[in-house]
Formats: sequence, C-alpha cells, structure tokens
Amino acid sequence: MKTVSTHKVRAILMLVMGGGLLALIYFVNPHLFSSPRAQAGLTQNVSGWTWGENIGWTSFNSLDCDSDKNGRVDAGMCGGDNTSMIARDYGVNVNTSTKATGGTGALSGTAWNEHVGWVSFDRTKTGNPPAAPLNGGSGPIAQVDWATGSTTGWMRAISACQNNLLDGSGNCTGSGAGNAAGGWDGWISLGGAGTGPVIVGYAVERTDYTVGDTPRGIAFDSVTNSMWVVNSYSGTVSKINVNTGARVNYSVSTFPTDIAFDPVTNSVWVTNSSGISNTVSKININTGAKVNYIVGRAPTKIAFDPVTNSVWVVSTDDDIVSKVNVNNGSRIDYPVQNGTAIAFDPITNSMWIGSGNTLVKINVNTGVKNNYVGGSTSSPYGMVFDPVTNSLRITNYSGLDIIKKVNIFNGSWSSLDWVNVGTNPWGIAFEPVTNSVWVANSNSNTVSKVDVNTHTRIDYPVGTTPNGVAFDPVTNSVWTTNYSSDSVSKLQLTPIYESLPYEVKIAADKFGGWVWGSGVTGWMDFSPKIGGISVGPVVGVPPCTISDVPEGSWGACQRIGSCPADVGSTMGIKVGVCATGATVTSACTLPALVCAGGPVGPVAIPGCNYDGACNTGETPITCPKDCKVRYLQF
Repeated sequence: MKTVSTHKVRAILMLVMGGGLLALIYFVNPHLFSSPRAQAGLTQNVSGWTWGENIGWTSFNSLDCDSDKNGRVDAGMCGGDNTSMIARDYGVNVNTSTKATGGTGALSGTAWNEHVGWVSFDRTKTGNPPAAPLNGGSGPIAQVDWATGSTTGWMRAISACQNNLLDGSGNCTGSGAGNAAGGWDGWISLGGAGTGPVIVGYAVERTDYTVGDTPRGIAFDSVTNSMWVVNSYSGTVSKINVNTGARVNYSVSTFPTDIAFDPVTNSVWVTNSSGISNTVSKININTGAKVNYIVGRAPTKIAFDPVTNSVWVVSTDDDIVSKVNVNNGSRIDYPVQNGTAIAFDPITNSMWIGSGNTLVKINVNTGVKNNYVGGSTSSPYGMVFDPVTNSLRITNYSGLDIIKKVNIFNGSWSSLDWVNVGTNPWGIAFEPVTNSVWVANSNSNTVSKVDVNTHTRIDYPVGTTPNGVAFDPVTNSVWTTNYSSDSVSKLQLTPIYESLPYEVKIAADKFGGWVWGSGVTGWMDFSPKIGGISVGPVVGVPPCTISDVPEGSWGACQRIGSCPADVGSTMGIKVGVCATGATVTSACTLPALVCAGGPVGPVAIPGCNYDGACNTGETPITCPKDCKVRYLQF
C-alpha cells in the first residue's frame, strides 16, 4: 500500500516537472503567455501613412502604432502607453502573387484615418465605385498593375455613408453621397479616373496695416492668434489679430526694440533699449497687464528658451546676455561682447548670440559657452534656426548683403552656402509651408524668400525700411515691420493649383504619388512632404458599433455629443476637423462637420532628417515627412 508521503513526493515531482515544461515552452515561445497580439500578418502587408490636406493622417496598418507588436498602442505621439491601450487589428493588403509575371494585384482591407475613421478597399463595405475603373459590380475596387507599378481604382471613407451607419454595420450600400456626412460620398480615386488639382506654387498677396511709430521687432502669439509689433519711438506694442487686422496698443517703457512670445505664462516680453530704463516688459497677452524686470543696460534683442522656460536678453552696453526666468523674473548673466542677434537651437538646446565676427553658443541647461570665430560677419542683426537642414541662418547687415548657413554642432560655415539677398538684410524668419527663410532687406524695401534646400530666391516689395519679420501659421503668412512707413506688411501664401493627371505608383516596394478625393478629402499624398502628427488609430474594429468608439474620437460609428441639442439628432458622423483658420461649411443639423480652407499642413518638426526615408531614431510619428506607404514582404 502506498503511503501518504509517497503521494506527496510524487505530487511535488509532477509539479516540478510540469513547471519546468512550462518554463521551457515559455523560453521557446514566450508570446503564447502574453495577451493576444494585434498585429498585421500575411494578409495585411501594407503599412505606413498618407497625409491629406483636409483629413490629416491615414494609417494603413495596426503596426503603425504598435511597432513592437505587443498588442498595445505605442507611447508618444500615438497617444498610448505601450501597456494598457489595446491596438486594434486592421490593415491593407496588396496581392503580390502575380508580381513576377507582371499581372495585377488587388488591394483589400481597411485603413484608419484620424479624422474620418475607417477607409475601406473592400467592395462589400464600400458598395460599387461611382465611375470607372473597377466599377463593374464585382471584384476588387483597387489594384496594382505590376508591369507598370500603376495603381487604379478607389478607396472609400466609410464614415461618409449614411444609410446603414446608425445600426452599427459600418457598411455602405451604394455610391451616392450621404447627407449625414454633409453630402460627401467618401470616394477617393487612386488614379486612372481623370485629373485633379496639384499645388504647383504659391501666390503671395500683400496687405498693409498701420501701427505705431517706427515698428521694429515682431512676434506671433499662438494663444490669441495675434502678431505683436514693437513701436520704438512711440513706446508701445501693437497687438494685431491675424485674421481681422484689428489692433490694440499697449504702453511699455522707453524705445522698445524687440519682442518674444512666452507660451508658459501667456505673455510677450519686450526689450526697452534706452539706457534710462534698462528693463524688459512682460505683458499678459489677454489682459495687457505689465510687469517690468531690470536687466543690463540697453537691452536690444530677446529670444524664448522652452527648455528652461526663460527669455534671454542681449544688453549691448553691459556686454552681457541675461537669462530671465519667465515665472519669477530671476536672472543669470553671461558675458557676451557686442551682441546684436540671438536665436534658440532646439537640437543642441543652446542659445546662439551674434557678436561681430563671432558666434557665441551657450547651453541653456549648463551655461557652458563656446565661441566660434568667423561664424558671423559684419553686424548679424538677424538669426533663426532652420529645422529642415538643422542649421542657423544669419543675416549680415553691414558689408556683404548675404545670409549664411552655420552648422549648429561645430559653428562651421562655408562660402558655398552664402545666399545673396537684398540690401542691408535685418530680420529673418523660417517659414515651413515652402521650407524657406524670409529676410527683411531694410535698404531695398523688400523681403527675400530663400528656399533652404535649393537656395533659390524670390524678392517681394513691402513697406519702407523693413526690419523685423515673423511667420504666422494661422493664415500661412509672413509679416514684416516697416520702420520708416509706420506699418506692417502681411504677405499671405495661397496655394496655386493646376488640374493635372494623378496617379499612385509602386516603385521599390513603396507607394508614391497622390490621389484626389472630391469634397472633404482634398488631395492626399502617398509620399508625404508636408508633415503633421497623428494621435494614432486606437478605436474600433470594422465593422463597428457606436459602443466601440469612445465619445470625442473620430470613427465610422461616432456619436456626435458636441452638436447642440436644438439642431436635431445627435446621432451621426463628424467628417473632417476644422483646423485653425478653416471654416465650417456644414454643421450639426444633419449632423455633420465639413470644413473648408485652413492651412495646407502643420509646421515642420525640428530634429528630423527629411530625406524621405525613416532613419535611425525616426518614426512615422516623430518625423512624418519621412514616411511613405509601403507594402512589405513578410
């Protein structure tokens, strides 16, 4: 007869052996013990992003926001924490079985757009396309010709369909427009169906506004969407609404010259350069309330540092640069002789000061200072960081009428990077719409627009003796202060379109080109060259129900909780998002949100090497200009 102790020993041995077996299985295949992974497999081999001028980012694969394939949404710009938020399984496939023989490959599956929800390539969800090609009632609605790489056909934003949305099916029943989406039918042509508008350039329209006496410095305030202008002889600053031109004046101290916006305390800081005051004025952008802080003698230039939340002030008579905390006004001084220009560099977290023929670089965290002789020439009155080439661009007021490109890591420069501009260049600003720097030429009454990549130059007339220059991202305009005509000139960039054939093609396993979707979509770029940020596709699985999509997000089954109760049903679809400067053309009455106008694209992101490829450390989110839609061979 077996004893109790024998049973215990055997039980213990079995537990040990079982535990060892489980450990071995985990070692060999640990994912079996993890939560189900939401990842694209062999049937979803397209990934990456497109950028649409009206609808923002479209993701073609759940891996776009689950790069480590752990079934959780990536942290950072995807909006997850890589731990708790589930990454839904979705994706687009292109059939590659006939690639070697030059046949056709069908596109299928579902993509996710941050503003219009699910975008489908499947006829069962989209219905029949509205026109040729592939509108025959069966088969794929989009395909690739592997012999040429050309893509033809259609895709459709499901959120534009009206008929079956409210029952949660997420399917379209026909090709017509849905009035729950403001009349938009959701169809986006991939090519082979006609022509569409392509941006071929930008028109520049000038408007002048009167300000105070002898305006100099200028800065944009992103909270109230206003330009702030320093009027030296009248001792005032003018706040100008960039949309309406409405103006309010505020008094400062004696002979103000420069200004910087501080988003931490929602203030503008003004240098009062007269030796009598030796102060900077901090002005609340909403109330106009003012506080003065003592700095060095004759403060003339100022720049905001977002790393330590400080403004840096150049005081020429004391040969110092003061670092002033924006919250409490506390100050640290650094010796810099004859400072004439200042700019912040977000790559090395440094403040750069032009000093005659020398550039001074001060780390904003440590205060460590480096001098680079020869980096500047003849009174550098303007200086700006260029995020496309990761360089400083510097104007030389006296002597050569040029701007220089300076390496931010070692202060080096080359005469090959000199660019001729107008006479006595003063202020300079970076403009991200066309990736250009704009230079105010004070003695030729012009501003020069210089492409930072090609160094091609175009001059535009402005008012008399332009000094300061700044970019306004709300109306996509460049503003310059005209010192001798007591005015500012607003130069608005308006895209010029031509109706040209459009087509998406595959080359070297990457999609390229652009498509055109009438109505809400506008143009969509399959090789994004503009930029933007997506919060990531984190909701719903097509087809979805209203409960799948959280309130406040976008999706094909979205309940519009923000529509006023007095305009009827709150069940429906938000289509599009009105960016700053855009207008609502159809509101919640049906309900829908359809936008027109607005900026062509967000500002460029510093720190990215915009060469069209995802380099080490770059992702579709952190460096969006670098990411293209591609198909992958798993």
